[in-house]
Amino acid sequence: MSIFWGLDTYNAPEGGVAVTIGAFDGVHVGHRALLAHLSRMAFDRGLPSVAVTFDPHPLEVVAPEKAPPLLCTVRERAERLSATGVNRVLVLEFNEALAGMEAQEFVREVLIRRVGMRAIVVGQDFRFGRGRGGDAGLLVRMANEVRFDAAVMPPVVLDRMPVSSSNIRSALMQGNVRRAALMLGGYYRVRGTVVAGQGVGRRLGFPTANIHACERQLLPRDGIYAVNGRFNGTLLRGAANLGVRPTLGEGARLLEVHLIGYNGDLYGQTLEVQFLERLRDEQKFASREELIAQIRADVRQSLEVSDWLAPESEQPGVKAR
Repeated sequence: MSIFWGLDTYNAPEGGVAVTIGAFDGVHVGHRALLAHLSRMAFDRGLPSVAVTFDPHPLEVVAPEKAPPLLCTVRERAERLSATGVNRVLVLEFNEALAGMEAQEFVREVLIRRVGMRAIVVGQDFRFGRGRGGDAGLLVRMANEVRFDAAVMPPVVLDRMPVSSSNIRSALMQGNVRRAALMLGGYYRVRGTVVAGQGVGRRLGFPTANIHACERQLLPRDGIYAVNGRFNGTLLRGAANLGVRPTLGEGARLLEVHLIGYNGDLYGQTLEVQFLERLRDEQKFASREELIAQIRADVRQSLEVSDWLAPESEQPGVKAR
């Protein structure tokens, strides 16, 4: 499996490739259904499979005020795409020149001439080209003219709602991390560097790792969450506070995680936070003692949340009792 960062690093195989293309933010279950169809299409035709995606998100270039927060970083997206079994991932730089290409020109000059497309599968809502002038129907019509194969996939539906990156964002902004996980096919994850805080959690008896995450990535609704924390191959259950810590009068929005039973130094390390369940709203307590009692209760409740999506090999080191 290879990841190519730009067309200048990519050489099209002599016999051509089967392609799918999209933003693929989050690489959710709908995307995975599309990628599975791509793999079958490629196998049937004896072609390598290529997933083509963009960085930055197209809306950041054509309409920055409408650009959504991301469900994962571009590097995480490329890693997740590669993990689906496609042979190649190609990340195209989305710039003004690409945004200004007419849809048919993009198909001929980029997909066919540079990428080597001989077959393509896209979702039925796929739009591309200048002013989003191209769609799945255009690809089907061009396939008959230019002689490539084209297939169009309907959306995956969950509880009568299409699985989409925008619907996942909506669930996360409501704090419904379980619904988001069902659409993603895995826990919502935020990865970042552990940075030094003010040591308040340690003084309260519950040391926390303060996460500096990508500013463009969406954080769920403020509140207290049961989470898993992954670092250096270790997975531990934790309780996370996402918000402004009103009892302490902090003000700045923070993601901090208490890894249950862990007392080591994580400063400077990368920690992945997996959101399992939202436990409650953030709230202001009348005293330090009330806050400590509530944190104890949050820790107990975090341990009781089942690890309902993790495979057996990823069960946390601290088990629910």
